[in-house]
Amino acid sequence: EFSRKAIEVLKNSTVNKKRIDSGLMPGNAILLRDAGSELPIISSLNSRLKRKCACIADMPVERGVAKIIGIDSYAAGDLRNYVHKARKTIELLNKYSIIYVHLKGPDEPGHDGDSKKKKRSIEEIDSDFFGTLIPKLNLNNTGVIVSADHSTPCILKGHSSDNVPLLISGGSTSRDSVCRFTEKLCSSGKLGQLNGTSVLSKAIKIIEIDHK
Repeated sequence: EFSRKAIEVLKNSTVNKKRIDSGLMPGNAILLRDAGSELPIISSLNSRLKRKCACIADMPVERGVAKIIGIDSYAAGDLRNYVHKARKTIELLNKYSIIYVHLKGPDEPGHDGDSKKKKRSIEEIDSDFFGTLIPKLNLNNTGVIVSADHSTPCILKGHSSDNVPLLISGGSTSRDSVCRFTEKLCSSGKLGQLNGTSVLSKAIKIIEIDHK
């Protein structure tokens, strides 16, 4: 009830009307942290994208989101078993057109303020997950999207509203001048700044993969 009423209040907010007039997205809902009493009714991602989608997720939140948007969810080892997750991704690509893989690793050291451990976690993902996955893909007809759902700066020990880097590669994509995957350098890439809601459709358009 609170969520529904909040949506009505935000719909009539003068601040949101100013944002819309300025070409900005409105704050149109309040996302509560813990479980509610009912599942929202949302059109499935499969029907929206006209592609068969799945995810590999460790955390209950991601598995819950998968259930709500109507895609299949799979487990693949523990949080840091990146080799197994990569192999599971390769296996699932025989059945699905889009696989979302959630890698939790760097988030926890960010909350702990441990920059060295966070760096090691990113290096493990690079060597174990991508090092296993990429050699098994034909990047002429497969796209790879790398990003984050939020930033967790060690200096804050919590989430922030900072922009996150986005990489889209494979298929018919072309290279730009960015040579390192960092927040600072990616901000000057040819993709510009995107809203999160447009990333997937933008990536599909860029990569131009024939769906299965």
